[in-house]
Amino acid sequence: MRIKDFIWHDDTVTHIQKEHGVEPEEVEEVFTQRYLLIKAKYGRYNAMGYTINGRLLSVVFEYKGKGNIEIVTARDMSKKERKYFKKRWGGEV
Repeated sequence: MRIKDFIWHDDTVTHIQKEHGVEPEEVEEVFTQRYLLIKAKYGRYNAMGYTINGRLLSVVFEYKGKGNIEIVTARDMSKKERKYFKKRWGGEV
């Protein structure tokens, strides 16, 4: 899946900043590097990957076509997600 542009809503930005301590720039960084993509419920996807500073994020989004994605939420990976990511990714997390 090639990502060209991000669709952000003000309430989503506020939510990820206040509830999860994640900045929109960090979310976008996940997609500039290699990431693990998992198809989720309701036509959504979960991208799991690193920020430039090495933070492990889980990003839920909807693919809107033509390379556009709408960010639903983003947060630090849970312990279970880190374990899964490590197993699929290989190496240390």
